[in-house]
Amino acid sequence: MHNYKIEKLPKRSKTKVEAVLAAIGGPLAIFSFILIYFVFKPGYLQVISPDSLSNYAKNIFDLVGSSEFTRMNIAMLAIFVAGIILWMTEAIPNYLTSLIIIISLVLTGVLSEKDAYAQLGHKVMWLNIMSFVLASMLVKTGLAKRFALWFIIHFGRHILLARVLRQPIYHQFL
Repeated sequence: MHNYKIEKLPKRSKTKVEAVLAAIGGPLAIFSFILIYFVFKPGYLQVISPDSLSNYAKNIFDLVGSSEFTRMNIAMLAIFVAGIILWMTEAIPNYLTSLIIIISLVLTGVLSEKDAYAQLGHKVMWLNIMSFVLASMLVKTGLAKRFALWFIIHFGRHILLARVLRQPIYHQFL
């Protein structure tokens, strides 16, 4: 059991390419956001027909007007590109990139604070958060390793039993 400690796993260092990407990722994301939001004006976002929009988007279009709707779409494109660059280069941790995206959607006026933060209170979100808390507790106490080893010891040699239990007829008994 002591041979399965996480501390014994080798730590992988970043390659030169990964280190360079991480170093230029932040400035590249900021530059791309500024370029798209302030300089680049894509034609397909400049002229938007209300007839081609969904009902939800059409309501927003009618509420804010054509020029503001175009600005919101350009802001969404700029935030999307900057987020993709940050995620791909891993310049900052992924959770921080996600928070920056949410905050920038609010700061640029694409979403209201209520709409942007409403998903954090959703029932499914709390289920995800609690599953991560439970998983970290299982890992910290070592219970996850014990369960895994117990399953391997008891069912590792009985592949036929595992195949039989996967049959649809046996799912009603599990």
